[in-house]
Amino acid sequence: MTEYTPNTKIKHPTSEYSIVTIPRSGSNYLQDRIEQHTGIFVKKSHELQNNKMITVVRDPIDFLSSYVAMDALYFGSLDNFLSNPQDWCFSSWYTENDMDIVDNFDIIITYESLINSPLETIKKIADKMSVEIIEDRYKSNVVDKAYRNHVKSSKSLKDYDTIRQIVEKQDLSKTYEIYNKFLAKAI
Repeated sequence: MTEYTPNTKIKHPTSEYSIVTIPRSGSNYLQDRIEQHTGIFVKKSHELQNNKMITVVRDPIDFLSSYVAMDALYFGSLDNFLSNPQDWCFSSWYTENDMDIVDNFDIIITYESLINSPLETIKKIADKMSVEIIEDRYKSNVVDKAYRNHVKSSKSLKDYDTIRQIVEKQDLSKTYEIYNKFLAKAI
């Protein structure tokens, strides 16, 4: 059996859709899977866009722990987090004005479905986008990229467990309220 090598020359960009997520929600993985399975390159951002937006929702404790761990790795911000964890858990993620943000998104998927059933999830996205799956096989192109301050997974980082324990103790009720609105509309 020959090794599968994805056709990286396929890149058919689309301006109709974009991937818009908060950091550490799987946007790199989603972008890579969509491209390999459909041949469509979908730009990604952490800012709202003026087109049809696809997003991934991830449990707040998971994305916050991952984000802080990665930030600590690249920017040495662990001491700042340890002295003000509540600021890290709220200041830049959601505000009272964001309670209806879910209405801005055309396709919402869960992080768990992307990780646990990736091909089935991409098939559902492709159906919503009215595009075909052209390849069932997948070979990951998502790797650590220090030059972009990105790690594939933060769970193996030195301070991840400590950070997660602190995040778990924070009042994330507003964040979970928004998260649950997204979950209710996920495909």
